[in-house]
Amino acid sequence: MKKFRMFLIVYFLLFNLFSFAQNENELSRHRHVNEFVQELLSKKIDTFCDYEVFTEKTEAMYTQYLFWNDQGKTKVKKLELNHNYSVIEINADEIWQYLLTNREKIKTEDVKFFSILKNGQIQDVISQGNYFREFNLLVNSEVIKFWTSSFDFQKNDRLDGKKVENVYFEHNNNLKGKFALDQLENFLKKLERQKAFKD
Repeated sequence: MKKFRMFLIVYFLLFNLFSFAQNENELSRHRHVNEFVQELLSKKIDTFCDYEVFTEKTEAMYTQYLFWNDQGKTKVKKLELNHNYSVIEINADEIWQYLLTNREKIKTEDVKFFSILKNGQIQDVISQGNYFREFNLLVNSEVIKFWTSSFDFQKNDRLDGKKVENVYFEHNNNLKGKFALDQLENFLKKLERQKAFKD
């Protein structure tokens, strides 16, 4: 548990090398994203979804997508270090409907760490490498955040050569926020396959 929390602390400190500490009223931990959001807010746009992926396995380290609703049309901008992708217009009605319908529920959800039952006690298991996803939804000045590690959604893993079961597998995989993350990821993977984002 301590090692996992230390990894998370390092993760957020790493981002702060090129960003800033996130205010709970800001959509993103990245200054340039919040500045872009402020521009849109000045144009009376008040509904945004920020989806971010962090992995140490890519050069970019993080990839971020900012969705917003502009007069009934959804626009999205991809953001990565040293890249300036154009804004594109997409059809994302199903995603907006799901996020807005379930936002109150998502606000109260809690992802539990991958844990095992050992000697009658629940113990957290630490993963060496990880893939983090998060989304932040801003609607009428309220920010709802949901983030997690992919490891916490696994059913099992190997520990000291033995297969162990995640006691929170069912709980984590039935969260509305998890379904929203999957929807966003699948939708964006499709756009990436179509090479929709131009630098």
